[in-house]
Amino acid sequence: LAPQGIPHNINGGYCCFAEGSTAAAMMSFRNDKLQADKAYFCFGKYIVCMGGGIRTKVPGKTVTTLVQSFRSGPVKLSGKKIPEGETASSGKTGFTFEGMKYLLPETGDFHFLLDSRKGNWNTINLEYPSTPVSGPMFTVWQEHKQGETGQYLYVIHPENQPSPELEYLRGDGILGIRSGEGVMIAFFKPGKIADIEMKEPGLHLDFNGIRKTIPMPTAKD
Repeated sequence: LAPQGIPHNINGGYCCFAEGSTAAAMMSFRNDKLQADKAYFCFGKYIVCMGGGIRTKVPGKTVTTLVQSFRSGPVKLSGKKIPEGETASSGKTGFTFEGMKYLLPETGDFHFLLDSRKGNWNTINLEYPSTPVSGPMFTVWQEHKQGETGQYLYVIHPENQPSPELEYLRGDGILGIRSGEGVMIAFFKPGKIADIEMKEPGLHLDFNGIRKTIPMPTAKD
């Protein structure tokens, strides 16, 4: 997540934790043009992707890309096949792609693009050859309004699995989830939510028998 030409996270930080099928990660993205908080919570066959505090000082739109992939079959939005070209949605829906379901629990300015492209992998990774490749693509992104603080949320799981029952936790500098198995919370600054308080930035897990607090490393660490 970055405006074009401003890719570097020069003042942020990250931390992560994994045990068995439970994992959490957080990243604080900071440079002189863009800031964003990102968190990922994984349990079983489910992945929750959350973002908040998205603010930019550059002109134009800031977007979060949810999917950008080759496609081999149809894509369905709210159970209906998406046609070629661009389709817009206001969220609170879901789409299926390559056997996976993507839930969009919040409202937002979402865009779906089905097209064909050609290029080479060397453009984005010098370790790959410059051999031309082409094929049908599927891209999903969410646009954030200029001058406002942006956020995003999407949940990924196999299409044949039921959607999880979750409460999404948001506060000032806080992103998290709560379910019958417990809570996983990313604190990007000291704060309190759901009767849980952190005195410093980091991850707090009390989930599926795991109790863990992982401080986010500072620049001096």
